[in-house]
Amino acid sequence: MNAPLHPPARTHLGMEPPVSTALDDVLSYRAPAVLADIEAHYAIDHAQARLLFEQALRFCWLLSRHPSPGDTVALLARPLAAIAAVGERFVLNTRAYVEFCERYFGRFIHWPRPEPGASAPSQARLNTLVEWIYDQLGPQVFALWFQQLAERYPPEHLQALRTTPSHKTLNVIAAPRASRGLSRAPGSQVEVHCAVSGQPARAARVAVTLHEPRVIVVDDAFTPAECDALTRRAVGRTRTSRVRDQQSDPSRTSETWRPPADDRLVVALRNRIAALVDMPPSTAEPLKVHRYGPGARFDLHHDNPSREVLQHQGVTAVRLVSCIIYLGEVEQGGDTWFPHLGLSVCPRPGTMLAFHNFDRRGHEDPTKRHAGRTVHHGNKWIATQWWWSTPYAHRSQGRPLGE
Repeated sequence: MNAPLHPPARTHLGMEPPVSTALDDVLSYRAPAVLADIEAHYAIDHAQARLLFEQALRFCWLLSRHPSPGDTVALLARPLAAIAAVGERFVLNTRAYVEFCERYFGRFIHWPRPEPGASAPSQARLNTLVEWIYDQLGPQVFALWFQQLAERYPPEHLQALRTTPSHKTLNVIAAPRASRGLSRAPGSQVEVHCAVSGQPARAARVAVTLHEPRVIVVDDAFTPAECDALTRRAVGRTRTSRVRDQQSDPSRTSETWRPPADDRLVVALRNRIAALVDMPPSTAEPLKVHRYGPGARFDLHHDNPSREVLQHQGVTAVRLVSCIIYLGEVEQGGDTWFPHLGLSVCPRPGTMLAFHNFDRRGHEDPTKRHAGRTVHHGNKWIATQWWWSTPYAHRSQGRPLGE
């Protein structure tokens, strides 16, 4: 799209919502860790990263003021591709992004991404959007966005800077099957009745959604009473966690407890997670509770077992979706880290992190390799729920595949 540097006469569409935060305040935000991630991911120097990050902050400010932020997707596809790329890296640093939104806007700002099957806004609407951006930011920033950055960072250049591991030797499944799960939009909710008290509780809400790679973060997936009940039941019952065909492994130093699969609380929580991740309850592996004490960790790994392990056990299915529910705070450390995505999720009671282990083509997604980083102080309590491509009871004639 060729954006005019001097927009023509305006057509007013009511795009003047109340000002919440001054742009200068937003631009004062500092996030050294996010900048370091941008530098590393795109192999650019600090000055370039700082310049692009500042534009992403400006764009967030615009999103907070525009009544139809979804219209901006068309601009992010090409003329503003560099701003889109850096903004998405910011969103992947979930804790920093959520804190930034809460501090400056008092609400979560959804970063626009293309929706499958969504229709593009009309050219007239795009022209009006460009005119509005010009009015908000002025001619100097407008020229930077639509001329200088568009020429310096075309989408194909940004793509070439990204590094993604090869799909060779990884599991492959049918694409339609790989498309199941994690389809909820940001802001969608599931009503909650506490499985402990039986009383209505705060609705579970999807706070962050990434469509590709598929990741969601859900606030209030479990109530405080449910987190406390699972933790109390697990105390004194945990045993050394096992991986790789039920063998202990030095790469994982946590402890695990398997509650009874027919327990009323466990069944209620499994059904709620199923609703949040759009998976049939029959495909759920039994829920487990894990404790990571001081010094405990889980090194970099992929949740879907290797092809060799699956074949050895006679398994014809795969783990499609992984869910981690944080049951308590951790004094220091213990975040879940995806190095290929630059994504770090810190434990917060009741929050659920869910991610798809396969891409939409049916290839095992190597970017979903993740680690439970070392707990430095305190205890990290989590529950995990894995979802398979077929009903779990029928997936194999072999033994369970680790914890």
